[in-house]
Amino acid sequence: GSDISVGTQVVNPKPTLDPIANQTVCENEDVVFRAKATGRDLNYEWKIDGITQPSTIATLLISGAEVLPEDAFTPKVYTVECIVTDDNGCGGTLLETAQLTVNPSTIILATLKNVVRFVGQDYTMTVDATGHNLTYTWTHVKDGVTTTLSEKTNSLTLTNIQFDDEGYYNCEIVGTCATRVATGKLTVKEPVVITDGLVSLEEKCVGEPLSLNISATGQISSIKWFKDGVEIPGETKLTLYIAELKASDAGVYTCKVEGEGAPVDGIVEKTTVRVYENTTLLAALGVKTICEGEELEWIPNVKGAANIKYKWFFGGVEVSDQKILNYNPTLLAHEGNYEVQVTGLCGNVTTTGSLDVTELPVIISVSDNVETCENTSLIEFSVSATGEELKYQWRKDGIDIVGKTSPVLSLTSIQLEDEANYTCKVYNSCAEAISDEMTLTVIPQLRILSEMADIEVCSGEEVTLTTDVEGNDVTYQWKLDGVDLTGENTSVLNLGKTNPDDSGYYTCIVSDRCTDSRSTKPTELTVHELPNSRILGRMTLCAKEDRVTYTTDAMPEIEYGWGVEGGLFAGPEKGLRTRVTWGELANGELSIMITDVTTGCESKVDSLVTLHALPDVNLALVDPVRGVCNPSKPLAGGYPEGGIYWVNDISEEVFDPSEKGAGTYNVHYSYTDDYGCSNVTSKTVLRVDPLPTVNITDDTTIGSCKPFKLNAETDESNIQWAPAADLDDANSMTPIFTPGKSQVLVATVMDEHGCTNMDLVELTVAPLPVVTTISDTTVGQCNQLQLLTDIVGDAGEINWTNPDHLDDPNTRSPKIVNAPEGTYTYKVSVTDLYGCDTEGEVLVNMVADPELEEDKFACEGEKFEVSIAGMENPIWEDGYTDTDRTIDQPGKYLLTVENKYGCGDEQNFVINPTPKPELLNNLMFSGPREIELVKDRPVTIFEGQTVTLAPNLPLEYSPYYFEWEDGKEGSILQRYEVSETGKYKLTVRDNLGCIAKDSVNVEVKPVGIESPNAFTPNSSNDNDKFYLKDINYDIEQFEMYVYNRWGELLYKTDEVGRNGGWDGKYKGKLCPAGAYVWMVFINGELTNQGTFMLIR
Repeated sequence: GSDISVGTQVVNPKPTLDPIANQTVCENEDVVFRAKATGRDLNYEWKIDGITQPSTIATLLISGAEVLPEDAFTPKVYTVECIVTDDNGCGGTLLETAQLTVNPSTIILATLKNVVRFVGQDYTMTVDATGHNLTYTWTHVKDGVTTTLSEKTNSLTLTNIQFDDEGYYNCEIVGTCATRVATGKLTVKEPVVITDGLVSLEEKCVGEPLSLNISATGQISSIKWFKDGVEIPGETKLTLYIAELKASDAGVYTCKVEGEGAPVDGIVEKTTVRVYENTTLLAALGVKTICEGEELEWIPNVKGAANIKYKWFFGGVEVSDQKILNYNPTLLAHEGNYEVQVTGLCGNVTTTGSLDVTELPVIISVSDNVETCENTSLIEFSVSATGEELKYQWRKDGIDIVGKTSPVLSLTSIQLEDEANYTCKVYNSCAEAISDEMTLTVIPQLRILSEMADIEVCSGEEVTLTTDVEGNDVTYQWKLDGVDLTGENTSVLNLGKTNPDDSGYYTCIVSDRCTDSRSTKPTELTVHELPNSRILGRMTLCAKEDRVTYTTDAMPEIEYGWGVEGGLFAGPEKGLRTRVTWGELANGELSIMITDVTTGCESKVDSLVTLHALPDVNLALVDPVRGVCNPSKPLAGGYPEGGIYWVNDISEEVFDPSEKGAGTYNVHYSYTDDYGCSNVTSKTVLRVDPLPTVNITDDTTIGSCKPFKLNAETDESNIQWAPAADLDDANSMTPIFTPGKSQVLVATVMDEHGCTNMDLVELTVAPLPVVTTISDTTVGQCNQLQLLTDIVGDAGEINWTNPDHLDDPNTRSPKIVNAPEGTYTYKVSVTDLYGCDTEGEVLVNMVADPELEEDKFACEGEKFEVSIAGMENPIWEDGYTDTDRTIDQPGKYLLTVENKYGCGDEQNFVINPTPKPELLNNLMFSGPREIELVKDRPVTIFEGQTVTLAPNLPLEYSPYYFEWEDGKEGSILQRYEVSETGKYKLTVRDNLGCIAKDSVNVEVKPVGIESPNAFTPNSSNDNDKFYLKDINYDIEQFEMYVYNRWGELLYKTDEVGRNGGWDGKYKGKLCPAGAYVWMVFINGELTNQGTFMLIR
């Protein structure tokens, strides 16, 4: 038989990939790269700067929000790669690369402003913009002429501004991505300038006029005058005029000018006004008297201006041109007649006078000095002098003597108090002269100044007698009981140490040059005998013997005072009896001072005391340091032997440390010699040491992962640890413990006395913590996955890897809040309280959230082209379902995307409608009446009224920027109040910069009633009725009447305006052409009337 086998061979084409063109875009623009490839079963992979993109098709859509420029001024270049492979292995891997350049947007951050500046000022305009390759072109528009300026930066500086600089300034900013224009208006005004100001000083005379004038240019708003800082009421002009000056008008005058362009505090002009009195002679020179040698300052009594000039004449000859005639000194030759001529700003005067010069006194001679005895009958002194009108005054030691005013001074019956230096003052009205001193010396009579008192002394005391006399060349002779003492011829008699034989009466005979001999009063000298006694008591004894008694003989009227050397008193120091405690000197001394109460005389009795030395005793204690565990032992080490041991002042023979206990004990030794003298050693310390101490680590819990160092504190060097199995050195102060099971360790020590002690520690070994995390998982970026973790054990410090992804990388269960797309291993490291570590981990696949571009905004008339191809579950809020969409109508359009993990994004497309200011529909009036609006005619108001242009725009598109322009000045406020005739233009920008413009004409009419002078019935326009227009009154009641020329009433109405107007008919028939009369009553009163023509 036969059979057929059929097979199929598939031939796949070899894939190809065309080059991809580079692209350049602006910030926030979306970009599409398309790969043109041939082949079957192709796979596409896109990368930007090495980062894989979600797209797996031939088209890569890049959102403008994902590729940004380097900064606001610098582009950024991205590398875009397209990798193509196939599933049949025919083509391998194909790669094409393109460059994407993203330029920053051209944005105006701060635009120009409308400003007012003044002539001469400087002004700088600055535009703040961002973008790439920015160029700036400035233009100036004035009176319709545009001038291109040379400035090429973002700032334009105008210096010394003039009126030609006024106008609009435009700055065109051209960047890689856009062209922007900033516009600002400069208004130039002339500032207030003083062209002719005040001088600094005005000098005037009383009665003259004053005119202060200022010239100024510019718009002046205020003028104020001030005098000495106080405003002058009513003076508001540039000229200040005073018709007739008074002295009180002098002062500082200031004018303050305020206006446009002037400083905030205004322009100030200042002048000082001085008002001088007329030159006036207040008194003649007259007669002036002055003393010879004095300084003359002769001033004429004249008032007037400060610049007065003077000329002085003496004997017809000019002697001075100064105001003050000055001689220093004034001489007798200056005496005579004078004239002074005074000339000044405000007049001239002349006056005369005479000068008298008085001669000064001069002393020619005086008397010689005089020496005389007391009681002389007469002494005279005299003085001779020259001068005019002399007077005399005698002085004694510089003090005036009453009544002594002649050239001769006579003194009678001279006494000691007359002795002095005498002078004479010779004087007149101008000066005085004091004579040289004339000395009077008075020798006194001999005087005994004081008498000697009687003297009582004790035997052995020294005595000196002195006579106190006053005289000249005095002689002396001393006597005892009337008998001259040979050789005793001075004022002092020195007897030296006295005895009872020196007792008696002493006198001194004295005489001098002017006096016969005189005797002092007899002085009695009494010399007393000294008292005596003895000391009774033991004079041989032991050193340091205590409270030994001593006495003395008792005698009447005698007092006793004891003294001791080598000991201390243990009893009274005065009286018949005392006690002494002796010291350690070999010999002592005891004394007694004996005082006779009647005479006051005293003597001293001494006695030597022999002291035997105490025995030499010492203690070299055997075993002065013992342990508390040692046995008892007899005390030893005292010398000489045979004494007594004292422990804490208690006699002891044997010492038992265990009975006494640890501590210190004071031990001393005492001994008595053959003389019965005893001595004792100082105290020696016997120390009983306590048991040795050892302090080791407190009970503690340690980790199981690492060795633990123990620590012991002791003064001993023989520590022993047990059990020693887990220790590195059982005899160390710091052994290392290797953790195993928990246990108790004991440390033992022994001191130098063989006494032992111990301490122990309990070590608890803690197990490692156990860490359990969640299972590996996949989530979206938006989910904020919480890494729930269970830790069993004493957890201390916790640390997760990838800490920048987590809200808190040091907590048990952190959340993932900032993880990029990708797969990450999150490891948790747990360190327990003892420093031991353990770990856990979880693998998380983080899926990127879908992303849309930034929100987009536009104005009515613009549009957006949107494609949702390749997006994850795209949904339009308004239900639109097509892939491509054109948005060109005002509104807000929301697009959302969401992946299977519940993560998504949204993008708004907003188009604002063009703003509609509708100024005519948004007017606010103020004034006494409603205002009627007529289409295509200006808005009419009357003087005193205002209309506010208040565009009412929806808040949805705010904030708005308003720019008003009325040909004079602008405003950026929403409402604009108008009170003047003009055309008012508004440019408004909404929150997206969408612009609309509107304008309104306003006409301001005078107050009153406007009456047409003619009308044409049946003309089918506004003039086919007669009515009164623009009635600007507060109307409560209105009546209008129309009459023909014969006074017949043709029409009456109470309605204001066109609706109440007359159509020219009477009783249904049109009236003939001609003149007619109208009358108006407002609120019951006839206010207006007039005539008009009816034209047919």
